Amino acid sequence: MNNHKKCGVSTINSDKNKMKKLTTIIAIFFAIIFTSKAQVAATEQWYAIMDNDSSNHWSLIFEKDSEGNITTTGSWVYVYTSGGTTASDSNASGTVTINGTSCGFTVEGTASETTHSSTSPYSFSTTGVAYNGTASGTYKIRFTADYWPDSIVGTFAATKISGSGITAGSTRVNNTTLEKAIVIYPNPVADFIQVTGIDRIATFSLSDINGKLLLTKEVTAGETVSVGSLPNGLYLATIKSKGSTETKKLIIQR
Repeated sequence: MNNHKKCGVSTINSDKNKMKKLTTIIAIFFAIIFTSKAQVAATEQWYAIMDNDSSNHWSLIFEKDSEGNITTTGSWVYVYTSGGTTASDSNASGTVTINGTSCGFTVEGTASETTHSSTSPYSFSTTGVAYNGTASGTYKIRFTADYWPDSIVGTFAATKISGSGITAGSTRVNNTTLEKAIVIYPNPVADFIQVTGIDRIATFSLSDINGKLLLTKEVTAGETVSVGSLPNGLYLATIKSKGSTETKKLIIQR
């Protein structure tokens, strides 16, 4: 009789121990999952000036969730060159894409315009490069309502003012990543272009599609190059920097 009781107690204790071990394993499993997600999530805040004019600017926050998706929220302000009309949106939201040093985003929303007290749906998109906590490239804002332009295009320069863990993969530019880093903007261009993504000094050359050399000069990152004397058409822009050569198509269009 006592042996039966001892056997029963032993079995119960064994089951309890198994349950405790299982509970511990489950707790550790979920702890690993949530810890992993917390490590993946990240936030960065960027501030940009459009067209080298502080009146035209945006402030956006990039957020990376536990699944690796990157979204953006923020605001932008743009003052029209004619009439001083101001357009803005304080609720911009969209998605961010990053590929090496190439970084861009597309946001959508409804902008307010002061002169006619009207609103318009819009899309705001950029393309450019980001490294060492800075970014540069081109932007385009498309509108759809009356009293609004079809689109506004231009260039921007941005700075990361806080956060980390999102553009960290695009923070180094060297010979092996030169192809991803170089951006010539605006493109198409009417009069002036800028080259970003070069290290210190590079040689910039411009040829027609037949290979005839039309222009060559040494440039630094962000330096303005005039192409206003050339007719509309397709050209080949070549940038040589630290033994690496990059050739891009450039369209002159007025």
